[in-house]
Amino acid sequence: MIFLTYWFVIFAAAFFALYWVARPQILRQIVLLAGCVIFHAHFAGPAGVIPIIVLGLVTYLAGLSRNRYACRFAMTLCVLALVFYKYSLFLVHHVLANLSAEVARWAQQSGHGLLSAAPPLAISFFAFEFVHYLYDVSHG
Repeated sequence: MIFLTYWFVIFAAAFFALYWVARPQILRQIVLLAGCVIFHAHFAGPAGVIPIIVLGLVTYLAGLSRNRYACRFAMTLCVLALVFYKYSLFLVHHVLANLSAEVARWAQQSGHGLLSAAPPLAISFFAFEFVHYLYDVSHG
């Protein structure tokens, strides 16, 4: 990701101007949320933004409930999303393939379509931040 492109400079200038002009705190938060979604959508596309938005909503709702079980469920979901997007190829090709030759053949034939896609932009950062937030909320 190169931050010295014309697109990024124009985006940053427009975003900061809108952010500092917005006076009510709720309007600033809306500008910040919209800027984040536009930035991520430009660099990662919809397939990279939608999982982050879904995990963010689940995290927000679980944190809002302050229910320990809801927070644990959301933490588990974040960790599973991280494992799926970052480590599924490793798990299929190295761990499961060592257990069975049939799994190794299946992984070679059918596993590359979905599993080889690029993970969402900053999925590790968001997953760890969401888990940290939920842990803090669930422990008061």
